[in-house]
Amino acid sequence: MTSRLPRHLLVAVVLFAADSLAFAATQTATDWFGIRGSGKIDKTDMTAPVIGTGATHSARNVTVGGIFPGVTLGKAGEFVEITGTLEILGGVPGSHGQFRFGLFDVNGMPSTTGWLGYYVPNASGPDGVQLMKRKAGNTTIAITGNSIDLAPVGPVVKAGTVFRTGAGNLFDFSVRYTREPDNSLTVVWSLIKQGGDYTTTGTCNDKAPLTYTFNRAAFLFGDVLAADKVNLSKVALTYESEPGAESTSASGETTSVSPPYGLFGAGVGALAAVGGVAAFVILRRRRRPGPVIPSPVIPPPEISPPEEASLPPPPGAE
Repeated sequence: MTSRLPRHLLVAVVLFAADSLAFAATQTATDWFGIRGSGKIDKTDMTAPVIGTGATHSARNVTVGGIFPGVTLGKAGEFVEITGTLEILGGVPGSHGQFRFGLFDVNGMPSTTGWLGYYVPNASGPDGVQLMKRKAGNTTIAITGNSIDLAPVGPVVKAGTVFRTGAGNLFDFSVRYTREPDNSLTVVWSLIKQGGDYTTTGTCNDKAPLTYTFNRAAFLFGDVLAADKVNLSKVALTYESEPGAESTSASGETTSVSPPYGLFGAGVGALAAVGGVAAFVILRRRRRPGPVIPSPVIPPPEISPPEEASLPPPPGAE
């Protein structure tokens, strides 16, 4: 005897699993471009753009942008994060707030102004910094501005040690945006020198975020920093988002963010997840064999041949 899971219940479980399925993926930039300054950008490797040539101050007062697939945080718990490693050649030690990085939404704007999002400045010694949020209607480029365009969010954080540049000084950076159940946005960031003698970390929660969509990264290397060359490496965007989330491109077009394995793969994944439940519920119960009782022989009924049906002649037939 076989015990079966009711069909409507199995379908409901599959649909529930597919609906609640989120996906995680990692993407690299599809392009890098200059926002401000004349620093040369070598984008031979999209995960490791190089800014400047090494000549004196060739990466001074430069802002660059990276184009990433748009991600919309449509549900609580979903996040987007950019990570990478930084090396600044030349530069002035102790330049707090002169290296900045963050993720943004182009907000339907055709240029590099009016973006929404947040950026993180570097701290240095006792000079503290705060996460900066772009206000609605801002008119400056993504990672600069004044009190009209920007608003500080969260506590002031300090590094405790001086921010020192130079060959061989490698800094790992990251910033993650997570949507919370109350629709606020929690931002967690870090800038940590490999070797452990410099660390800046911060966490804040924005109760009134202006966007849940992120499709651009931006990096600023300031005038006071006066860098000769910047080596970025291992730059990647990691996100967990719902299938079919929408984002807005620079041209104002709305596009869907799909899981890398497609909806078919999502369905297969849901079925695979449910398979274990079905295998557990649908059991075959065996009984011990009993005595064999012969069945009576019943002769088959007589079947008369069908009568021939008379069909009308085909059209045109005499």
